[in-house]
Amino acid sequence: DDCQIIYLPADLPPIAWAKWQEVAIKSHILTVSDAPNFIDNGGMIGLVDVGGRYRFDVNLGNVRRTELKISSYLLKLARTVK
Repeated sequence: DDCQIIYLPADLPPIAWAKWQEVAIKSHILTVSDAPNFIDNGGMIGLVDVGGRYRFDVNLGNVRRTELKISSYLLKLARTVK
């Protein structure tokens, strides 16, 4: 009940992805993953390895579906915002 963020590993089975994303939307939980194309497949924050350093991409539409808000300061640090 107190979960605010969930990390979904890239090797999570596809059936589990759908379940966790549904739970996240209903429970207003932020989703983060290093899976390829995560933010294009319903995720909110995608971690991306760029030259040995992790950067992140944000799908603001997916975030808004959960009624969450992300600080403009955090969005300025993102590699991309969709």
